[in-house]
Amino acid sequence: MNSFSRIIRNVAVGAGAYAAVRTALAFSRRYDFRNRLVVITGGSRGLGLVLARQLADAGAALVLSGVNRSTQPVVLA
Repeated sequence: MNSFSRIIRNVAVGAGAYAAVRTALAFSRRYDFRNRLVVITGGSRGLGLVLARQLADAGAALVLSGVNRSTQPVVLA
């Protein structure tokens, strides 16, 4: 691959990355979770727990449900 082809490839990759970041930022600004109630099932671990933490940081009020057979149910007010 010659240097001109590498330059073209790098410009194309850079443009694609720029477009992806702009799209992701526009999508994230579309939703405002402040003062919103969000219900998450499977919130005790994995993806549900990660989403719960991110939504809490965004100001959402959360209701989480999850199954953990080793402990008693916990209700947080």
